[in-house]
Amino acid sequence: MEINFDILSLIASILLFDWLRLRLKEFAVKDQHEFKSTRYKCLILLLIALLRDDIESIKTRRPEITTQEELIKEIEVEIYNAQLFSTKNTVELIKKFVKVPNEDNLEKAIQSMKRELW
Repeated sequence: MEINFDILSLIASILLFDWLRLRLKEFAVKDQHEFKSTRYKCLILLLIALLRDDIESIKTRRPEITTQEELIKEIEVEIYNAQLFSTKNTVELIKKFVKVPNEDNLEKAIQSMKRELW
């Protein structure tokens, strides 16, 4: 029984290509998850500042935000960005929190973000 080297090379190439494709997809998913996690962490800091009416707490990271109106505008920009990677439910819960900033609405928005990440 003679094994054809060309056939073995073809099979090895196909297996290697498939393995590389899966690895690249794995890296892409990991990068996407890290991006989403970072965006949500930043958004949560902004939401907490809105809840507590505490602009000072975010000035070390975001010195350009000096008023409540600027904070709300920044959150609105983050909501538009979130539409690229978040579920409709999460976006709606964030919007609901901005309209009525209270602990309960913040908790619901954060829980929805958490479900998306884990």
